[in-house]
Amino acid sequence: MKNGLLLFDLDRTLVDHEMAINDQRIFDWIKRFQAAGWAVGLNSDRSIEQLQFYAKAFGTTGPIIGEKGNIVLFPGSKFPSIDPKITNIFDMVFAELVLRLRHELTENQVILGNPSTVLLQLNGCQPDQPFTVVVINTTRKTSFAINVKRVTKTGLLPDRVMLQRICRTVEDIFQNKFHIDPWTDINYDVYSSAIYHLPQASKANGVATLLKEGYTPPVVMVGDSMSDFMFMGPKQEPVIHLAVGNADPAYKEKCVYSARHHRTKGVVQCLSWLSKQKRQ
Repeated sequence: MKNGLLLFDLDRTLVDHEMAINDQRIFDWIKRFQAAGWAVGLNSDRSIEQLQFYAKAFGTTGPIIGEKGNIVLFPGSKFPSIDPKITNIFDMVFAELVLRLRHELTENQVILGNPSTVLLQLNGCQPDQPFTVVVINTTRKTSFAINVKRVTKTGLLPDRVMLQRICRTVEDIFQNKFHIDPWTDINYDVYSSAIYHLPQASKANGVATLLKEGYTPPVVMVGDSMSDFMFMGPKQEPVIHLAVGNADPAYKEKCVYSARHHRTKGVVQCLSWLSKQKRQ
């Protein structure tokens, strides 16, 4: 197999919901593939700002695809490639939601910022009475995301009722103000979050950008859900999809290999399998 482009999803693939890994060997495997000439990077629905942190932590030196294919950051570049038309839509959605929520909720319930940082700080709180916070992600440019958590003495808990309420408000803004039926990813249990994209958003769009700029197949994607499945069109070489053990069954059916182990350990299994394939 010729050297090409090796991409990892982040959440539920490289890390768990607490952003922890379960196999330290991942760092050596990434170094091994990069030394062999592979461009190794991330392809996630997180913001570029967040992904730059994890790229540095894992030692990947290849391109970064963020926000479900909408943003691409090339190695050595300070500024990612962004479509300003998409950015303008989400800027307006952001402003409208903040205005509505600050009218409906108390001021300290609505927090603007990087949810990873905000929730980490809140997790150490010891409130006399539990309270709910709505964290609106300010690191995203071409998508929209919120986290809703109940802050208690025992930690942060999901707040399904409040999340459902906020989601209805967001969908009302998209549909009635902008006449858009957005693509949504709502997790009521572990993450207690909602992510919104324009319907055409796809991780494949980011890969297509990389191929146009000179990256060459094969393209290998290691992931956990159908959001990681990428059809590049009949004229492009198909993406080689690999699945971690905790991946959704529908995604596993699309993959040439599925690991037995979950998350990071499963990624290591995938890389071990990939390294054994006969070079073409």
